[in-house]
Amino acid sequence: MAWGSPDAGGDCSAVAAQLVEVCALHSTDGAFAALTRWGKLLTWGCAWHGGDSREVSEDLELCCQVVATRGAFAVRRTSGEVVVWGDPSTGGDVRATGERLVRVRKLFANAGALAALREDGSIVTWGSHENGGDSRQVQSQLVDVLEIHCAQKAFAAVRSDGRIVTWGALSGPVKQAPEIQLQNIREVVGSNAGFAAILQDGSMVTWGQQDECDCSHLLEELSTSTVRELYATSGAFCVLLAHGGLRCFGRSDLGGEGALEEVVQVAATLGAFAALRSNGSVTAWGHRLMGGEVPSHLERALQSEVTQVISSEVAFTAVRSDGSLVRWGHPHYTRSNRFLSRLRSFLLGIVPELQNHDTLTDASGSRPGFRTEDSVDVLLRINIIHQNFALNGIETGVAK
Repeated sequence: MAWGSPDAGGDCSAVAAQLVEVCALHSTDGAFAALTRWGKLLTWGCAWHGGDSREVSEDLELCCQVVATRGAFAVRRTSGEVVVWGDPSTGGDVRATGERLVRVRKLFANAGALAALREDGSIVTWGSHENGGDSRQVQSQLVDVLEIHCAQKAFAAVRSDGRIVTWGALSGPVKQAPEIQLQNIREVVGSNAGFAAILQDGSMVTWGQQDECDCSHLLEELSTSTVRELYATSGAFCVLLAHGGLRCFGRSDLGGEGALEEVVQVAATLGAFAALRSNGSVTAWGHRLMGGEVPSHLERALQSEVTQVISSEVAFTAVRSDGSLVRWGHPHYTRSNRFLSRLRSFLLGIVPELQNHDTLTDASGSRPGFRTEDSVDVLLRINIIHQNFALNGIETGVAK
């Protein structure tokens, strides 16, 4: 099921009959791609953003991996061949590389560029030059690559010798990457053009754009603490320590200043963080229009009884113990009664027991929410709601 603007993927009627046994969904800024269990790929939405794949439809069989930028899709077939379509400036046209994309092991995508890792450890990139689609300056170093990590506008390739090669929207002071063996890396998180990694021993390293990844003021504390999780906005990082402490670094206007204790969960938009503490309260900071400031009329609802915080690109949703939802962030994504009405109708189709529960107004006193926590659990499972369709702060796991 799809809803919202028909021009941006809200109408899937053209392919609805074929949308059975779907195992994965991917999205650009205006289109969707559904991968079925037998490897067929179906698309709908804005043609410029990849919603019209008719020109390559014969090649969209036996697909095993799909990635998306903001405007284009790329699929890897079981044969190792790659097929692309959509906005040429964000990866929808690979002809400029002069390369034939065969024997590809894995595909990677950030907001505007794509990278293909071949079986021989070499890399081919295309798409927006600013986002890393042009890797000619470091091409000679891109050999024996084992893995690639993505920031919003940069890539970082880990070589077999432990060296990390970074390229993309790097300007001004750049912090050099350390040498790390791939097996020693537990997780890598990217901001706009900065990277932070948790190592297997619980320590952390950073590299890339200096103003995004400078954590020098935390080195002493981090040297004696174990990092549990990392989060990033488009210009800052948040470190959740094993003892529940939270520390931030990076651009202050995008959430890079903050320190809390007794934190149990963190969520991030493109410009703000929100932390759920052990007493059930929520604290948010960062860019005001991306959720960094809680409106005064919602503060009371976030002081206790919150069980989970969910994020989209520019808004947060807090789930309270009674199942009600509290939303804040960019006004465009927090004021849609129609969205919740349509969503509830959809949920009733797959969770019939919701019929016995009435809707209620959320903490703002004006917008409908869901009384039962079952509805929230479904929201987190179905993974088909996208930012461009008035998602009101519900994260789908689609990274852009």
